[in-house]
Amino acid sequence: MKVKVIESKGKEEIPYPKLMESNGGAIVLMYKEGEGTVLNTGRHILIEVGEHVDSCQMDSFTDFDGKLELTNK
Repeated sequence: MKVKVIESKGKEEIPYPKLMESNGGAIVLMYKEGEGTVLNTGRHILIEVGEHVDSCQMDSFTDFDGKLELTNK
């Protein structure tokens, strides 16, 4: 087997504001560390879409690496 590494970069942290995903699948538009607006609740039943949150435990969130589509339908 032959392997050639073309480019290897560490994952760069995305600056705020940014989309982040919780361990439970919630997606939050974070304005700053620990504070944002819920866009998707995931498996959480105590929060609603559009709810403002200001005390997120940041160790349970990672930068969201995907796509979201927002519509009124």
